[in-house]
Amino acid sequence: MNPSFTQSLETQELAKILSKVGYGETITYEAMNKAIKANTQGKSRTALATARRSLLKSGFVFDSIHNVGLKRLAPAEVSLTTPRLIHKVGRAARKHAVELGTADMSQMSSDEQKRHGTAMLHTALIASTADRTITRRIEEVSPSTNGPLDMEAVRRIYGG
Repeated sequence: MNPSFTQSLETQELAKILSKVGYGETITYEAMNKAIKANTQGKSRTALATARRSLLKSGFVFDSIHNVGLKRLAPAEVSLTTPRLIHKVGRAARKHAVELGTADMSQMSSDEQKRHGTAMLHTALIASTADRTITRRIEEVSPSTNGPLDMEAVRRIYGG
């Protein structure tokens, strides 16, 4: 039997509040805190995250404004948050690559070496594709419409 999950009252209230925010509008943490009588940047952070996730399916995308609140993004603004995400993922991948590089593979079994090598390859791939230079090159060859991406141009970007 599959478990049935119901949202907490805090999450439900936050989702109701967020669903009334229009494109480009900002709702402050203070207003959300007052509405649920709890701290959405502290103990009730998970309720806010769940509320945001539940509204994604309905097209509600929010960006956080540090220590201020959440801004609802218009469809054209959603992609503007991608460079920040790419930078964050790239930083995490580069850090993890350093961690992986400290392992003494001579002390690993062949299966462990294979797993470790695969992890290193994946991490290197993520780190290299999260490079700003690569992002700019991809933007240069990307069509301005919904047309197909020129895969030959993409191969050239990655040296293939």
